[in-house]
Amino acid sequence: MEWYLVESDMKDVIRMGLYSLLQSFVTYANSQYHLEPLLRQGEKIINIRLGGECYSLQISREYIQILKGTEGTEQIVCFGEEDLQRLVTGNIRLQTLINNGRVHYSGTYRTMLLFESVFHICKPMPVGA
Repeated sequence: MEWYLVESDMKDVIRMGLYSLLQSFVTYANSQYHLEPLLRQGEKIINIRLGGECYSLQISREYIQILKGTEGTEQIVCFGEEDLQRLVTGNIRLQTLINNGRVHYSGTYRTMLLFESVFHICKPMPVGA
C-alpha cells in the first residue's frame, strides 16, 4: 500500500515547518528498534536546511536527535517543504529527489545511503501490513 498526500493535507504540511517534520520523524524513529543493526556505534550528523531554517540530525545506535543549527559537514538542502515531508516519511528516496533537482546534497555517498535507508525503514506502515 502506498501513501499519497491529498491536497487538503498539503496545507497542513506547509504549516508544520522543518523542526516539526524532523521531530515527528525522530519520535517515530527512536521507537523502531529494528534500526539498531543499521546504525554505527559512533554518531553521524547531517544538516538539513529548508528556507531559512537549519537543524542537524544526529544518528547513532543509541538514539536519533535534533540539534539546532549546523553541526556536521554533510548537508541536505530542501527546496520545498512537501519534498522534505515525503522524504522523512519514507515516501520518496533521497536519490530520486537529488536526481530530479528537488534537493541538493553535499557529503559522502555512504552517509547519503545511510540517511536514505533510515528514512525509508522508518516509513509508517498501515496497521495489519
